[in-house]
Amino acid sequence: MEFSSTKILPIGFTHNGQKITQVTARPVKVRHSIEAVEELGANVSQARLQIGIEARQVRFEGVPEEEYKIDMLLNLADADYAVVVAAIDEAEKKQKAPKPA
Repeated sequence: MEFSSTKILPIGFTHNGQKITQVTARPVKVRHSIEAVEELGANVSQARLQIGIEARQVRFEGVPEEEYKIDMLLNLADADYAVVVAAIDEAEKKQKAPKPA
């Protein structure tokens, strides 16, 4: 079962002429961390590495997966990035939630 959290960005961004406002996040997996290190290198700052990992945890409605880049998160408005982080946190909490009896 895949745990996820979908939220609406308060500002959004434009991609290929389309306004993007919906983000879906899923919990982090080991592969997200490894892929981020492989892409960004071992000498990258901790902040950039964290965003590289987060970029692999999220999907924006209307953006094809093959077009995802770390720059999408780096170029978000602060308010939108806060929503992305909240969605990631919520998805990870859902994964940790006890199963109903």
